[in-house]
Amino acid sequence: MPLCSCIPPPASLKPRKIYNILVPDVFPLQAPKVDEAVSSGTKRKIGKLWEYLQKNPGKCAKVSRRLTRRIKKALYDQQLGYVNIAVHAYNVLLSKSMDDESSYSFEYFSKELVQEPDTVIKALLSYHKMEVQALGAELLAHYIQPQDNVANQADTVAQLTQIVVKLLQKANESKEAGVQAFKASCLQSIKEYVMFCHRLKVLPTFLEDIEASILDNVDWSTFDAGLEKQGSAARGVDASATVGPGSAPATASELAFSTLQEFHPFLQDISTVYRVLETLLRYLDKNNNWDRPKVVETLIGLIQKACGEQTFPLFTALMRHTSSPALTAQQRATVMKLAIKQGSVYSLSALSLALTELPKALVAAAQKDEPAKVKGTALEVVQHLSKEVGDAAQLCEAVGGSLRSYAGQPATTDQTLAALECSLASVQAISEFKDYGRSFPAKSFPGILLQQLGAFIIGVGPEDARQLQAMQTAKAILGGIVPCASEVRDERQAYALLVLAQELVLGPSAVPSDAALSATIVKLVVASKRPVVLLQAARVAITLRQECLEGPAPPVQACAGLVLLDSLLHHLAAAASCPPLLQLQHAAALHKKLVVSSGHPGLSERGQGSITVSAAQYDTRAETVSRAREVLKEAASVCASGTWNAQMAAALAAESMLKQEYREGLKALVLEPLALKDLAGSAGLPTSVAAQVVPSPGGTRSISGSGVNNTVAQVFTQAHMLSQRVAASSWSARQASLKRERLNLERVLDIIEDDDAKSDEVEVKPDAAASSQPSGGATSPGGLSTVRDVLDMMAALPKQKGAEVLTSQMTVLAAQLEPIVH
Repeated sequence: MPLCSCIPPPASLKPRKIYNILVPDVFPLQAPKVDEAVSSGTKRKIGKLWEYLQKNPGKCAKVSRRLTRRIKKALYDQQLGYVNIAVHAYNVLLSKSMDDESSYSFEYFSKELVQEPDTVIKALLSYHKMEVQALGAELLAHYIQPQDNVANQADTVAQLTQIVVKLLQKANESKEAGVQAFKASCLQSIKEYVMFCHRLKVLPTFLEDIEASILDNVDWSTFDAGLEKQGSAARGVDASATVGPGSAPATASELAFSTLQEFHPFLQDISTVYRVLETLLRYLDKNNNWDRPKVVETLIGLIQKACGEQTFPLFTALMRHTSSPALTAQQRATVMKLAIKQGSVYSLSALSLALTELPKALVAAAQKDEPAKVKGTALEVVQHLSKEVGDAAQLCEAVGGSLRSYAGQPATTDQTLAALECSLASVQAISEFKDYGRSFPAKSFPGILLQQLGAFIIGVGPEDARQLQAMQTAKAILGGIVPCASEVRDERQAYALLVLAQELVLGPSAVPSDAALSATIVKLVVASKRPVVLLQAARVAITLRQECLEGPAPPVQACAGLVLLDSLLHHLAAAASCPPLLQLQHAAALHKKLVVSSGHPGLSERGQGSITVSAAQYDTRAETVSRAREVLKEAASVCASGTWNAQMAAALAAESMLKQEYREGLKALVLEPLALKDLAGSAGLPTSVAAQVVPSPGGTRSISGSGVNNTVAQVFTQAHMLSQRVAASSWSARQASLKRERLNLERVLDIIEDDDAKSDEVEVKPDAAASSQPSGGATSPGGLSTVRDVLDMMAALPKQKGAEVLTSQMTVLAAQLEPIVH
């Protein structure tokens, strides 16, 4: 018979709240000590609680709330043993949620553990006692472990782990009892977080802090026992183990090392490798860890294993670290030696980086008064990496690129001098290359390196010892690369080399030992037999003779310049098929007045235009200087500069291969002043080259470095380049192309017109007819239609601006262009 609805059912028919019995039953009547291990009886009761939740997963939230209340009450009452039991219960329930047969997941406990307002884990980590903080770290580790890329609390976990990292960093400075167990708990949670990030395929946002805290907890004193024990530290958390202070499955050092091994998946990205290495290298800088080979080998080995064959990031980080101010000389050498073991994969990039970073390392060593201890190792590293390149052209490209970063800087700085020494060590390795790697391909020459060397060689006086040191090193580099070239085909490079050859003999700091290099350069330049290069050689010969006879060089040194000039004429006569050039040599005066066999003035010309060095310094004895003056006086009296220049131009115009190329305009081209500003700028030579005294067609002298002839030099260069392009083109070239060339000349004329008011007077020695002509003004270029109009405008230019020199060049140009335009 059914019961009346007003009578409540008996207790046997009501659903029983068994969790209200099971949860309190877990806690004993007497609170244990916080550092005591959980008893077997308590573990058995926790097991019953898990079995209940497995059958009734809907009760997980109620069980979690009751455990949370018990933890908060125990914290309030200072009964920390109950906190230990409640945390252990949570750990077991979270670990069991990972089983395949589990009917609940970790998310059933998230509300109380990590979400407001309860946040049990944060409350434990914020407690003032280390034992409770350790329990919070253990609970966080077990909470992270079951999370995956589908179900997770990534942001909350990251915030809690960051708190753990700060606690661990603080504990590293503490010497309290039980601190090692606390560190082990913190490291366990950090390890779980690192593995969790790997599962999510994301990078920890505070990676450097995690790595630093891990490295600080590796105990390297146990290294003699081997790494096997540390490497075999337990991965993950044992679900059945009791995790708590004093009962961690591994020591803090073992956990730290095993956590470091978990960084392996993150090191597949180059940017991450640099971040990890930066922190690791800072750690090695502390406490003289670089002096402990096993520590260095192990840590670097972890990175190497992760990087595989892509070791260049490791090489880069180590090479940049060589300039760290925290390193001693021995440690700096250790880093360098360690770096070269990683740089063989990308040898050219490795060399470029070494040439950039090692000078900084030498400067850092010099600041500690230890340059000698590091310099030898640095140069060995450069030579080792240079041998790995094995190609002279690529090596010179790397050297030139490294020296380019010092363009515009004083040559006397420590870093610049160190960079030159490293560059020299690199170039010296060319001699050990295989035969096919010792020469430049395709008849080319390293233009970038030539540009940089010119800045260190040109115009350096003997008064500054450091600048002189830079110049001598640059000369040695130049001497190392010149034998690698078979010929020079570029006009600007040829000109730059000839200027350097002149400087090596006539420069303020020239020595006889540079003469052989000058002769080699001359022979190399003329060997190409290209008309445009031979033309430059002829024009430089005029400049060289004038510098020898009228320049500021001492008499003995000027005679050495004449010897170089004879060598240039010898090779030029052979290359241009112009024997009359040999009659312009000065060998007779040199051998008549100077006793070469005694070793003075320091060099001589012997056979086939070769120069032989016979002294280390130029002789300054009065007898030798007097004889040198007689040589110069006799050379000047036999043939004046204007006459000699005219004879040279006539010889080339009458009988040479240049005659077929330039025809009637050859004389004018040989005698026109060199466009030093334009050519020197393109060759990378300093402005001091443009300030040299250059000859004009009439044998007079004009100063091209004062800004007066700059515009004229531009016109010469533009006109000459234009004539070359026209000569090389077909007579059926399109008129549109020629109009563009005409517009280029119009632009130059505009420059002349605008520069009229700014020009200074040119120091000229004009003839009577030229001096009597009035100055004219430039016509507006707007109505130009043919090259003849250009000539008319050029004729109207002011005479003091060199229009008479331009006329001959433009006449040749008109003869080539006029048939095409019309």
